Amino acid sequence: MTLREVRDPAEIAQVHARLLEPAFEPTELVTVESLVEGVAAGETEVLVTARDGEPQAVAVGDFSPGVALLSYLAVAPGHRSTGLGATLLAAAVARWLARVDPPAVVLTEVEDPACHEAHALRGDPARRVRFYARGGGRLLDVPYFQPSLGAGLPRVPGMLLVALHIDPRLEHDGRLTDAAPVVAMLEGYFDWAEGVARPADADARALFAALERPGGVPIAALEG
Repeated sequence: MTLREVRDPAEIAQVHARLLEPAFEPTELVTVESLVEGVAAGETEVLVTARDGEPQAVAVGDFSPGVALLSYLAVAPGHRSTGLGATLLAAAVARWLARVDPPAVVLTEVEDPACHEAHALRGDPARRVRFYARGGGRLLDVPYFQPSLGAGLPRVPGMLLVALHIDPRLEHDGRLTDAAPVVAMLEGYFDWAEGVARPADADARALFAALERPGGVPIAALEG
């Protein structure tokens, strides 16, 4: 597998149209303009595998101090169930751990199979959870939802916040004992997406309270 970083806006638009749009609900996907802006600002990285100029798979990472968020991972339908997604996931996590200052956490957002149904094109949430479990993912026990990604768009409820890597210095006895980098990342995420770092509604308050509970955040196995 040849992994390449994509920075050219035209190529980012191609990847967005061919790989990301078919794989994600419109409420879950940032616009191509936002993706281009993030790459230009050095806050986002788009990694692609391609053959004969045709993109096969993509991983998109967003970065804040101590945290890398795998925002999107998508594999073209003809290349699914080949191991390409798992290889890309491992390569992206390793690359981003070298980029983010330690102690680092790598996270991703995953649809909860209890709340989201399988889709012929976008895939099966239960299979996706098993995929991330095989890749070392573990569940952070918080009531997670994806912020609204644009004016008029709803939040996405029924999401799981999954840790793909936690620095051992941040974890003890099955708990994320120092969630401060995750809290800061989410404050930046909400500020960018909804215009306020800590929304005052009950769902947002419950999310931050769970991250800041005494003793840390429980970590559980992923179950599809």
